[in-house]
Amino acid sequence: MRNPRSGILSVLFLCFLFSCSDDKDSMEYPKAIYSPEQLLDFETQAGLSFSKDEKKILFAGDRSGLFNLYAVSTSEDTTYELTATRYQNLMALSFFPEDNRILYLSNHEQDGNPHIYMLDLLANTHDLTPFIGSVSQFLGWSWDHLSFYFLNNQRDQKHFDLYRLNLSDLQAVMVFENNRAFEINTISNDNRFLAVSKRHSLSSSEIFLVDLIAKSSRKIAGDSAGDSWQAATFAPDSRSLYLLTNEKSDRTHLVSLNLSNGSITEVLASEKEDIVYSYFSLDGNYLVTGYESIAGIRIVLLDLRKSEEIPIPGLPAGEINLIRFSRAGNYMGFYLAEPGEPASIYCFEINTRKLKRLTNPLSHSMDRSELSVPEIRWTAADDGEQIASLHYPPAGGTGTGHAVILAHDGPHGRVRSAYDPFVQTLSLNGFDVWDVNYRGSQGMGKRFQTLDDRQHGIADIGDCFDIASALLKSGDAKKIAIAGSGYGGYLALMGLANENNPFSAGIDFFGDLDWISTLNSIPPQLVAIRASLISEFGDPAVDGEALRAVSPLFQAEKIARPVMLVQGSLDSRVLQADADRMVHNLRSRDVPVEYKVLPNGSRNFPTKKTRADAYTKAIEFLNLHLRNSK
Repeated sequence: MRNPRSGILSVLFLCFLFSCSDDKDSMEYPKAIYSPEQLLDFETQAGLSFSKDEKKILFAGDRSGLFNLYAVSTSEDTTYELTATRYQNLMALSFFPEDNRILYLSNHEQDGNPHIYMLDLLANTHDLTPFIGSVSQFLGWSWDHLSFYFLNNQRDQKHFDLYRLNLSDLQAVMVFENNRAFEINTISNDNRFLAVSKRHSLSSSEIFLVDLIAKSSRKIAGDSAGDSWQAATFAPDSRSLYLLTNEKSDRTHLVSLNLSNGSITEVLASEKEDIVYSYFSLDGNYLVTGYESIAGIRIVLLDLRKSEEIPIPGLPAGEINLIRFSRAGNYMGFYLAEPGEPASIYCFEINTRKLKRLTNPLSHSMDRSELSVPEIRWTAADDGEQIASLHYPPAGGTGTGHAVILAHDGPHGRVRSAYDPFVQTLSLNGFDVWDVNYRGSQGMGKRFQTLDDRQHGIADIGDCFDIASALLKSGDAKKIAIAGSGYGGYLALMGLANENNPFSAGIDFFGDLDWISTLNSIPPQLVAIRASLISEFGDPAVDGEALRAVSPLFQAEKIARPVMLVQGSLDSRVLQADADRMVHNLRSRDVPVEYKVLPNGSRNFPTKKTRADAYTKAIEFLNLHLRNSK
């Protein structure tokens, strides 16, 4: 078992020397040029679909406070407001293939579950999945565009079945009864084959092929030995299935499986990157593939007719996701996020090689050059493992020698080279930010991602310890706090619960407090995910003692440093009663606690105002316990 280091004691002595030195300047805090409110003044955008004539792209945006539907022109700087609801979120799914009717997702007013709706040409809405008490998920259009597929759990809350809704009569028909808790992935263009998967853990899975005509299924790839398999897409001719796998490799690569004889052929691979998605254009002429690393996700567009790569001039580096081709194959749209820019819609005209940014979500009043831009830094852990971090230096050179170790959500997420208002808030207020890609994270290959199995709250937080210790030892930081949201918030609390920790304070936004409660709270429809989490974390029924040992609620007695904790009153995974209990324990021992319960919050901030208030309070908390304490 890899425990955080006892050698940190010498570093703590150095920290004591720093804290006892002359701190007359500690009260002179850097003045941020942008407030949290300004940094949060951006529109979150989601969904992307081309109209049939390729003149517009459909998306959802929350500029009004709730998500509404919009369309942006592919040729002009014009955005059209399509809806103006003030009482619920509308999430864009797709334009209809043959006209400008729209599919969108929204919670039903009666049961609160997501339903699929149609917005017709007269702006009337129609519930196409009126199954009260169940959840619907859009899967995609059939290749002939005569129907679309969706998932629904009305038959059994624990299993999502596959349905096809025909456009001729708008009636839904079940085409696959999912009794084995499969995850449904993709459908062949000829509507015959369905690729489904079954997880054994967060890093191993199997792929099954379902013949919808013969009503049979068979396993075609994968096992429970630790290799990951994921169905990417069927070939346009429906004769092969493209799969993402890390079998016989530390990196995920793209292979093609022949459906008639089962032979597997390698298609694309990279020694230093994982392939995370691959899509064909609707006409089958192009293949776009995403390559993931610590630096972000880059794409490669191939012209299959010429077997050559198509360059995309002027494409910024960042995180590229949700790629869609227009029906005629002339355009490719996608979202691109950068450190100084939230995810924005870009449109690439393939024939002319022209790239155009269509949306600008961030407030125009901000100067992007004033924001901190990260650089990748590597630190050797005490066992020799190389740990990557995105280092955000204080914006404008306003540093005061105080740092924040940021633990990303996870456990199998990764650091993102994308706009983060909390990171920028910290940087603009003079804090050095180290966003740590601790072991178990993505972006570093299969071996690295499994290094935290059954070691959560131990191996991963140990990497955060090592980076903090190196900063203190080198004198690059006087004092350090640890912060995170979700799983990152959990790590912040577990870091503080170690008696030899190098942190002067910690911030937890919605972090897990009790793994037994968390695992038991996973809803029935996520039974497959629960099984994979149990295989990695432990089973509450038999591993209770081990789970309590890595649960902050049961380790609260060991926390002695100041804590800021934000909890949602409606969180069904992390109960407010548990957070109250933990805060009571800390306060009874005179541990400084800043505790905020959000009345309408779940595992996130319900409004931008509550988020901005929390960020402001976080800066006050850090100023008090890092800069103004001895």
